Amino acid sequence: MRQRLEPILAIGRNLEVCRTISDVLSGEGYWVEWTTDLTTAPVRVSGHRYALLVAEADGTDGTQAALTAVLDIDPELPVLLLAHADEHPAEPQTGVSVLAKPFESLALLDHVRTLVRAPRPARTRV
Repeated sequence: MRQRLEPILAIGRNLEVCRTISDVLSGEGYWVEWTTDLTTAPVRVSGHRYALLVAEADGTDGTQAALTAVLDIDPELPVLLLAHADEHPAEPQTGVSVLAKPFESLALLDHVRTLVRAPRPARTRV
């Protein structure tokens, strides 16, 4: 398995979902960092370049606030939002793909493969 240079960041308040995401993606050779503290996502993104952000919607505004803050820092960062039908916005933000919960591991992998394959421009620091 080939390890990618840029890790994937997985965020969500549900510990088991974060671990599942990490286990599935790590099993395919992806480097995954994860946290259940949504407030740390912007800090992590400001200090490191990620290939993808996988965010679990939890029915609160916390996930949306974290996504907005992260995309303000790195607007080119692809985002995969894992959400039940009643948890995701009618019009997701630009650059945000949605995968319906509950999800199968293969569906998660298909989305991740597609999103990390797309080339990203170099990020400039301001």
